[in-house]
Amino acid sequence: MSVQEGDKVKGVVSDVTHFGAFVKLETGEKGLIHISEIANSYVKNVSDHLKIGDEVTVKVIAIKDRGKIDLSIRRLNEEGTPVPRGPQGRGPQSQRPQSRGPQSRGPQSRGPQSRGPQGRKPFSRGSQSQSFSGDNFEDKLSFFMKKSQEKLSDAKKRKEKRSRGRRK
Repeated sequence: MSVQEGDKVKGVVSDVTHFGAFVKLETGEKGLIHISEIANSYVKNVSDHLKIGDEVTVKVIAIKDRGKIDLSIRRLNEEGTPVPRGPQGRGPQSQRPQSRGPQSRGPQSRGPQSRGPQGRKPFSRGSQSQSFSGDNFEDKLSFFMKKSQEKLSDAKKRKEKRSRGRRK
């Protein structure tokens, strides 16, 4: 039994990638739901909506050369056929925790005592330690330009020093 464009078919999610989800259809064929075809809203992470083993109803939107099948949940929903959703709009039977609690970033995480003004980490290069405290774009740009000019002048001085040493 083969599927045709426009068919509504049930299937099971067999793989989740950053660009979509592969679904094994009840006909035995495999198709892809592209990330843009998962929901009517913006989908940042496919795994927030679908996970391996989820049963889904999809619409076949295209059958390309070499038998590649394009699927859509979004277009099925546009026709008014509701697709069962789990908690927080995720895939069916999805029981993921909302929060994982405080996350440790390992030894490089030092806490607020090592941060500069307004909670930012200080800009440092070698023994210099200057921090940036402006919030608007112009302040950031002027700070960056000042630091750039300092670095360029330091580089020019080092180059001149080296070239003078070779002349002797």
